[in-house]
Amino acid sequence: MRTDSQAEYAFMPLYPRCLKALIMGVFIVWHLGACSVTPTASSERTLYEELGGEAGVEQLTHDFIRQIAADERIKGRYRNSDIGRFHRMMVEQMCMETGGGCTYTGDDMRQTHAGMKITRVEFNAIVEALMRAMDNNGIDQGVQNRLLAIYAPMHQDIVLR
Repeated sequence: MRTDSQAEYAFMPLYPRCLKALIMGVFIVWHLGACSVTPTASSERTLYEELGGEAGVEQLTHDFIRQIAADERIKGRYRNSDIGRFHRMMVEQMCMETGGGCTYTGDDMRQTHAGMKITRVEFNAIVEALMRAMDNNGIDQGVQNRLLAIYAPMHQDIVLR
């Protein structure tokens, strides 16, 4: 069983991404934030289900945190954080935002990031970490784009607050 200790994530290797994928991810986050994220009429599966349901979201979140812990640009931001709580809140939020029927019990993004002054570089590093985690979990590119489109509008509530 996985533990929630911060040490579990501390020494994970960083997997470099190619520049093309980075540019694509940033483009998606900044330019597709207003896109509709609801399933199409021909699709009956929610994004939550396409991510693998509870087990898939748990694993994606776990890998996402490992990617953050391996990234020198951002891991220091989490040094004094309750990683177990971060994991739980991320799972709740992702479940709710993707149609899994969960209730997110954490603070809104503006409150959570107030006073942190997170830069665009740091925000982009978080996006890259999520993209690496999705790639590592074999998540289809279309599903990745839909998830990134959900989180894109949060940029305004996170960067330089």
